Amino acid sequence: MLLDRIGRICFAQMRPLFFFVLTLLPLLLSTLYVVFQSVETRQLEEQFLGSLHSGKKALQRKALQEKFIARYGAADPYFLEQQVETLHFLEKERSELKRLLHHPAVAQKDLIAERLAFLDSKDNQIVFEEQNLRTSSAIREAEEKMRHTIELDSDDLQKLLAILEDVSVGEFHPLSHAPQILIRRFHLQMQRTPVQSEVLSLDMGLLKREFTK
Repeated sequence: MLLDRIGRICFAQMRPLFFFVLTLLPLLLSTLYVVFQSVETRQLEEQFLGSLHSGKKALQRKALQEKFIARYGAADPYFLEQQVETLHFLEKERSELKRLLHHPAVAQKDLIAERLAFLDSKDNQIVFEEQNLRTSSAIREAEEKMRHTIELDSDDLQKLLAILEDVSVGEFHPLSHAPQILIRRFHLQMQRTPVQSEVLSLDMGLLKREFTK
């Protein structure tokens, strides 16, 4: 009874606002605890997702690196000599000129024969000159400069770019055992030949890289 009387006296002397705040204090503390726990959980989730994203990117980089080494680690050191410098260009024009050369009504056969001789010669084949060779334990790098310009048509250009850029271009596809090739200089222009046909004139410079596994 004594405690009950003391409680009644204390309650009677308390201000209503203070008593109201006091009764809400446990609820406020519980709410703050839940909020803090939620923030901490969200931070942990963000850290986990960040770590997962970083791990995924690292795996992707490793996969790309392994793919790159597998693609260029077994490059043929004579790739340009065997696959590019042996190319013949303007086959369509060559076939047409041969037909005209044997046609009885066509004049200026000397001009046609001279043009055919040029197309059949090495003067219209790519020849590279290797310059500024740099080597290390993991890479061999050299600049490749064309010794003279060559003439070609649009089909020839697509085939050549498929080989050098290591991508499919039109109906042409890249070749295996190619080194990494970067086109550093590329000059292309349209010109008219002595037999009045229009062709493309090309001059370019490359950077060739060969990697060791």
